[in-house]
Amino acid sequence: MSNEIVVKGVSPELISAILIECQKDFKGASKELLMRTFSDFVPNLIELQMAQELLKKEVTSEEQVNEIGFFAQKLKTLVPLRTGADGKRKDLKADSLITGRVVDAIGGYLKDGFQAIEAHAKIQATFAERAEAKRNRDLGEQRAKTLVMYGEALLVSEELGKMNDAMFDAYTLQIQKDAENKIAGEKARKERADAEEKRIKDEAEAAKLEQARIKEENTKLQAENARLQAERDKERKAIEAENARLQAERDKLAKAGDGVKIQVLADEIEAIKLPYIESYAKEIEALAGVMVRFVAFARKQKNA
Repeated sequence: MSNEIVVKGVSPELISAILIECQKDFKGASKELLMRTFSDFVPNLIELQMAQELLKKEVTSEEQVNEIGFFAQKLKTLVPLRTGADGKRKDLKADSLITGRVVDAIGGYLKDGFQAIEAHAKIQATFAERAEAKRNRDLGEQRAKTLVMYGEALLVSEELGKMNDAMFDAYTLQIQKDAENKIAGEKARKERADAEEKRIKDEAEAAKLEQARIKEENTKLQAENARLQAERDKERKAIEAENARLQAERDKLAKAGDGVKIQVLADEIEAIKLPYIESYAKEIEALAGVMVRFVAFARKQKNA
């Protein structure tokens, strides 16, 4: 049937492609229906036929500025062509199921055709943008690797790639400074913690030594107190013994006669050592003479 369908202005190749692609939907449709329906879509078919030429062109370098601009311009016209063809489909769709299928088939083919061309044109029109985005991603990933030593990067690789060299150098310096400040802060905190730990340890050691010193001093004091107490006890006992002896002598003397008493007094006088006092030298000399004469008298009485 493809040879029987001829539409003015539309290439036989396009008609044939549509008939083959949509043969399931065209089943049961008469030649007259197909001819009438194709004729209704002639302007759209011609536009698709012309637009298909874009599929033969392709951008291979971001330096193809003219070609990229050409596709960008064409992209603006393809959308209304696609929507126009779909609008035509809706306008032509009749109540008849067969007519509806034919209209849907041709309209759908036109829609798909324009969509494919539109997608192709969009890819070509955004070639430079996609190339730049890829460069940014690659550069960002490379830059992110250089920041690993400073910890997790604050920005994703794509944002790093968008920076110029000056911005990235400044960002790297900031990251480096932050990392150094963090290390310095952690070092300072550790040093303070170590110093505090040492201080507590030193204080504990000093307290321990002080306790040992106090204990040693207390031991010495106790020993000294015991020694002094022993000396006091010894002196007290000696005094008590001497007092007892003197008391015994006094008791003995009290019972003795005058002869014994005078001899005891003479002994005590002999035991006295008179001091030399210059101001009272004569008086002391006189006293010494009296003492000598008394002792001589007492001894004489003893021997009588």
